[in-house]
Amino acid sequence: MKTVFRDISWFKDVLLPVVVTMLGVYLGILASDWQDQQRERELKQEMLRQIYREAQSNVQSLTNSYQYHLQLKDSLETWRQQQLPDAERIRRGQQLFRGLNPAFLRSAAFTSAIHGGGLQILPYDLFHQTASIYTGQQKLDDMNQIFLGKLVDLFTNQGEDTGQAIYQLIQIYIVDIVRSEEMLMKENKALIEKIKDTLGNELNKNEKD
Repeated sequence: MKTVFRDISWFKDVLLPVVVTMLGVYLGILASDWQDQQRERELKQEMLRQIYREAQSNVQSLTNSYQYHLQLKDSLETWRQQQLPDAERIRRGQQLFRGLNPAFLRSAAFTSAIHGGGLQILPYDLFHQTASIYTGQQKLDDMNQIFLGKLVDLFTNQGEDTGQAIYQLIQIYIVDIVRSEEMLMKENKALIEKIKDTLGNELNKNEKD
């Protein structure tokens, strides 16, 4: 009987505190992991909301720019098919051309996500899709800058063939710009739908708020 009481006392005085301590540590780790998962989930949702709003803004900007550039491209092609004299094509082009009119594309959400390390928590396909779009937007910005620089050079150093040179430059530029803008519109719209599917009601709730 004394042995039984001694075993019970040993369990109460030695083993039980150890078990309670281990259980407390385990529950603490679970709580910490849960909090980390919650923070990561909230970070992911907020990052996707910002990219979603930015993509919507970029689609609108691309749409406006694309409509102008497509009209210019189609007009130049029509005049070429009609075999209009160079002087007439240049005259019409000067009337239609309203400057570069590039799309103003935002990238603050993507840049913030990169610097904050947030993109790493996205699924690979969504990460790749997002990075590809912003890479394409940077290429479009670079293309606009190159075209603008060449256009400024032609205006600065005008000669007898300046009008023809500007017309030819626009012909080359406009084909690439229309193709790039059309591709980026499609990719941004696809990203918007992907984020909608990923966030679901969380996105809708945020939009209502």
